[in-house]
Amino acid sequence: MTIESRLAVAAALQAAGWTGTPGRLGHGILKHPSGAVWQISNEAGGCSLDLDVPDGPTVDFRSKVPNSVVVAACLAASGQLDPAPTGPPPPSALLVAELETEAQTAVVTNLLATATTTTEINAVARVALRAGLLWRCHPCKRDHYLRDNRCVECGASRPTDY
Repeated sequence: MTIESRLAVAAALQAAGWTGTPGRLGHGILKHPSGAVWQISNEAGGCSLDLDVPDGPTVDFRSKVPNSVVVAACLAASGQLDPAPTGPPPPSALLVAELETEAQTAVVTNLLATATTTTEINAVARVALRAGLLWRCHPCKRDHYLRDNRCVECGASRPTDY
């Protein structure tokens, strides 16, 4: 990895609502309102994730760690990968979900675009399913973005629990 290859991580986090400030290597430090902070830490593409709280942990990612793993860790640290609720959401949550669907789709699309192996693609899909960023058609097992209300493979409707 290089600094340039880590720009895909920055793009995915910005699509998820992280905001930037100037960083020491000129590529910025991205922060989430939860206190999670991500930055590129060296010229080889190493990066780190900090929780901006007293005694908060720091996770250093070597340059060999895939972008999809870094993004998933950042989203998990910021609470953006919490599992989808099991019951029907309150009406206000439905409005927020509608507003965020395009941002969620952008994050998943960026993650899948940076995944280069079958293992990485499957890991991203599993995390996105668990987080409620994708839904799986029960009859044919195909994954879909939240904006899709019907399966393009078999025509089944999206389950009501998504």
